[in-house]
Amino acid sequence: MVPSPEVLRVVLRVGEAALSLDSVELRVSAEAVDLDEQGRWVSTSIVDYGVLATLGLGRELQVLLRVKASMIGLGAPDDDEPDVVVKALLPGTSKHQPVTVAKHRVGTAKGRLSVAIEGQLASGERLSLELDGQPTLVSVKVMTSQGLEAAEALLAQTWPHRSEGVFEQFLNDELFTLWWQPRAVAEALQRERRAETEARAQAQARAKLEAIATARASRGPLLTPTEHEPLFAEGRLHAVESAELSIRPHRSGVVLELEVRVDSHSGEDGALAPTFRALVKSFVMPEVGQSLTLDLEAGSVEGAFGNDAPELIDHSFSIRRVSETECQVDWSASYDDWQTARPERLRFLGRVRPVQPGH
Repeated sequence: MVPSPEVLRVVLRVGEAALSLDSVELRVSAEAVDLDEQGRWVSTSIVDYGVLATLGLGRELQVLLRVKASMIGLGAPDDDEPDVVVKALLPGTSKHQPVTVAKHRVGTAKGRLSVAIEGQLASGERLSLELDGQPTLVSVKVMTSQGLEAAEALLAQTWPHRSEGVFEQFLNDELFTLWWQPRAVAEALQRERRAETEARAQAQARAKLEAIATARASRGPLLTPTEHEPLFAEGRLHAVESAELSIRPHRSGVVLELEVRVDSHSGEDGALAPTFRALVKSFVMPEVGQSLTLDLEAGSVEGAFGNDAPELIDHSFSIRRVSETECQVDWSASYDDWQTARPERLRFLGRVRPVQPGH
């Protein structure tokens, strides 16, 4: 966001080029360290100012200024630090470069900060910064035990000429932080965030639709399972590692359970590992060469595509006895595919060795 010139005016040059700014932030921060004899909070002797300028196409130029608090009338004690320290992070670099300051002017009047810096980057390029206006954010920190009253007192000392604005407070076990922003800046940021949120939501919706279209395009026609690929799901045939059918008595009849394992990923969330479970009133294994289709009543059958995966519905389940120890199961169902966002079919047609108690 670039604040309006009435709030903050910034001119930034590297070499002879005046840079066009897409985003500017001016942040002022102070941290309480002690109380003076008059009971006023004494902040650190250095106040940080940061100007972040985004140049477009993801390239960022960041200029950081540190000035003595006494230079803007905060009355903090002087020390051996230079009056102004400037560093710059140029596009395409990973470290801040020190700026050798040739001229500087820093002051405040009627709640506006005025800064003029001329210097030279370590790379040899000249950098100049002219800034006049309100901070986009003033941040103060005190010990959590000192609370809101102390933070408000330090804020009043740090930036006494505040216009109408918006306050926010944050705290943890050690520090209490109080923020102030000019109302115009806070409202502009809210509009910008809403626009960004809406843009992200639209982009996510487009990506979802594109993913659905891609998934649907990848789904082939219904295919008949084969001996080596007995499972059809996700629009294609699959080989399976194992398929187990268990048949056991139940107080209300007989329970049949079929578990199909496709590969080593079958236990993972969302992975293909279809299961079938039905409670029927009675069940007698057909003779060799004979078939039997289960009579599946509503509420007596359940199934799943896998762990934490879509439910399987509309089941059809039949068994053909091919030998004394083997059966061929023909099981089909449908599910709401999370990728295609529409109903899809699943079918297993393969041989299993039924497991029955006492057999």
